[in-house]
Amino acid sequence: MSKMNSKRLAFTGLLAALLCVIAIGVLDRPVAEFIHQQGTGAAVFSKGTAWIETVFGWGISKLALGYALLAIGAILWWRQSWRATANLFLFIALTHIITRLVAGTLKNVFERLRPEEVIEQAAWNAQFFTADGNSFPSGHAAHFWSLYFPLAFIFPRYRLPLAIIPVFITIARVGVNDHFVSDVIASITLAAAISLAFVYAFRLNKDVAGRTFKEATA
Repeated sequence: MSKMNSKRLAFTGLLAALLCVIAIGVLDRPVAEFIHQQGTGAAVFSKGTAWIETVFGWGISKLALGYALLAIGAILWWRQSWRATANLFLFIALTHIITRLVAGTLKNVFERLRPEEVIEQAAWNAQFFTADGNSFPSGHAAHFWSLYFPLAFIFPRYRLPLAIIPVFITIARVGVNDHFVSDVIASITLAAAISLAFVYAFRLNKDVAGRTFKEATA
């Protein structure tokens, strides 16, 4: 793997972790209160999120796409000449699935109330480690950023258009007050870290990765 690329991915994760801590202390409350005062009926966010969920197969399972990619990778892996391509499918699938599962587990560890719940209960000093909280980190953000980072690694030329959906979801989850700013940033941290771990686990090189996909689809 190119050192520059690994550094960028690591830098993204570290920067997101730092911003998450800052957001908890500085941004979460004023942003949540502002959105609460303005109302959370942003139709474009709600409808856009629902449409994206449908396109990505959430009606079947939140992990439907991840399992499909995993199955494709497993099938391709059995043929030696396709193994490099198989590893790329497995890289995307495992990064996505593991990030999603870890995010779900962390929700049950931190048990953070959602913004509207915190505001209604005036629980600004007791928003973590509650009996019913499940806000931190954001499952939606973890879902789409864990697809973005592997795909951006393989197709760096398309990293900006690939970011459209995860960026929209990140803004939308905060915009409807379902999540604090730090919730979605924590998911970016998690997705970047797990992506980097699998880059090294599969010993991927971004140039080889891109060339492998081009050859497989030629």
